[in-house]
Amino acid sequence: MGITIRNKDSVTGIVLFIFNLLQEYKDRSAMIEQGDLISYLKVFGKSESSIRMGLSRMSRSKVIKKVKKDNDIYYVLDEDGNEYIDIFRRGLKNFQLKYKKRKSNNWDFNWNLYIFKDFKKSEVENTDLIEILTEMGYAEIELNVWVSPYNMGNQMDLILNEKEVEYLNINGEINTKIDISKFLKKEFNLKKLKEEYNKLISMIDENNEIIKDKELKTKELLPLLGYTGWEFYSIVTEDPFLPNNILEDWIGDRAVKLFFDYRRKLFNEIAGELFEKN
Repeated sequence: MGITIRNKDSVTGIVLFIFNLLQEYKDRSAMIEQGDLISYLKVFGKSESSIRMGLSRMSRSKVIKKVKKDNDIYYVLDEDGNEYIDIFRRGLKNFQLKYKKRKSNNWDFNWNLYIFKDFKKSEVENTDLIEILTEMGYAEIELNVWVSPYNMGNQMDLILNEKEVEYLNINGEINTKIDISKFLKKEFNLKKLKEEYNKLISMIDENNEIIKDKELKTKELLPLLGYTGWEFYSIVTEDPFLPNNILEDWIGDRAVKLFFDYRRKLFNEIAGELFEKN
């Protein structure tokens, strides 16, 4: 992939966030007028010079491209920009798969295990596979041994076969003498996830207070949605959303509901006013 987002506060990261909203509201061919895009970026605290330099770099890197229409300049996502959006949406889709399984409350007590043969996760070409495994709720409990409470075999087998990874897949109940609570906390990083969810909930509460107390222009809502959305995505793609049978009271359930309500409210206002004319 030709683009890597190292900083959520970079011009590139913000532009892709805005285009993701725009495409969700319209379609992949949607464009933003240059002046509008610059004004949206300014509410993130960016100077016009840094914005123009960032847009120029993105154009050269095939993240966005200029389109002239009726003597005005517009931007549309180019090849690498759309590829990044696709990867972002893949993460959301995999989160939804895990979350749906947790909410269904019908876990069959079987665990799904993948053992990879001659696999080196440090190799660059395997980076996206490691990301996908995590997004789907798998944890590496030993070298090249990945486990999840959910059977994602149909999706995983297609990916592994495409990448020509040799593997053994086992699905069934596990007999163990280990402390399952300690095992889950360690292997699935539950303590860290809980701390991050608490921060996310506080962020949403604080933003709701800002929205209630201040008369904000619609475009000023963009940072409130963008930074919170980034945090949400970073957490839920790491969270395995373990079954209720083994993790009954999980803060992630509350955080997901809070964010969905928060995002729905802000997205409707932002999209309806800012993107209707584009």
